[in-house]
Amino acid sequence: MIPVSEEKNFSDMPLQRTDNPMDFAIQGDGFFAVQGSDGQLHLTKAGNFTWGKGKDGSFFLATQSGEPVLDTKGGRIRYAGKGSPQMTIGADGSVTLNGRATGQKLAIVTVSMPGQQLSAI
Repeated sequence: MIPVSEEKNFSDMPLQRTDNPMDFAIQGDGFFAVQGSDGQLHLTKAGNFTWGKGKDGSFFLATQSGEPVLDTKGGRIRYAGKGSPQMTIGADGSVTLNGRATGQKLAIVTVSMPGQQLSAI
């Protein structure tokens, strides 16, 4: 038997407008950095985010499976207010909540040859 490797396709997908203010996309190379349930850095192309609730009652930006989305310093994107904030992400990854700059930037990670360097989990 000849071993066969699965080819992973990390090319850009066509952007589709969803009208959901919590859906984000990366144009070009790059992955969103998230903290996996194992505490390790995970990468994802999926940008359909939600707000998770921390043990301290604050909220953090999360993937649909609850993994915290990370900023460029490795921290969570947090929101301490009530209700769901209006969030915008600048072209440079800067995060604004309810019209106020948070000083945080989404961590966008590029990987050379992702099809050979990354494995699916």
